[in-house]
Amino acid sequence: MELYVTQLIEDLEAAKQPEEPYLPGEEQEIEDMFEEVDQYVSGDKHMKICDLIGFLPEQFPPSNMLNNSQINRVFYALDQLLDTYNIDTNLPNKLPIKLKYDLVRNELTEEVFASKFGFTHLEYCNYDEENCPFGKKYCSCKDIFNDPKQIEDYKQSDNDELPF
Repeated sequence: MELYVTQLIEDLEAAKQPEEPYLPGEEQEIEDMFEEVDQYVSGDKHMKICDLIGFLPEQFPPSNMLNNSQINRVFYALDQLLDTYNIDTNLPNKLPIKLKYDLVRNELTEEVFASKFGFTHLEYCNYDEENCPFGKKYCSCKDIFNDPKQIEDYKQSDNDELPF
């Protein structure tokens, strides 16, 4: 299995999108951004993650066939690949790596918007601590909603002005 994991990680690395240099002030960029907003609203450019990145879920071994080190390495490589496609996994830091791997692996058949100018966030949590899909042990909502600074910031933003 180690040889397969090594080859999979190499393939994931090779599939990363090249970084395009940001050239501020290009008029075409603004038009492209508005076109992307229209595509998002219309549903154009929505596609399965596996089609976008070129890897099927079946190419990722089930977590019960991998040891923790292998899971960690494959997850990290997959997460980095998704990042090059502007896809963020939004998982709690303290969530065990096996659960992170399983969640993202299962998400590969879901559709996302292929964005060039913004990020698509894979959401797993509905921000309700009582019904958190990660369970109370790993829920990060309670950390946000029980943080006095976060609560104060939220209360201060309770007006018509944007908080930024």
